[in-house]
Amino acid sequence: MTQALVITGASRGIGAQVALGAARTGRRIAVGYQHNRARADAVVAEIARAGGHGVALPLELADEASIEG
Repeated sequence: MTQALVITGASRGIGAQVALGAARTGRRIAVGYQHNRARADAVVAEIARAGGHGVALPLELADEASIEG
């Protein structure tokens, strides 16, 4: 079974590097972002270029409805 990770703040900086590194180990990645969809999509594209699978998800952890099912 392929493991999946949701990484908040993955559209930039350390979060983006963690997402890319985890994708290289075969995990599917949900790139959580708050404001900048374009940056999140760029990280998803980088994951795809590295042979991984990712998706960008808008998440606001302070808003419970944002993270429910």
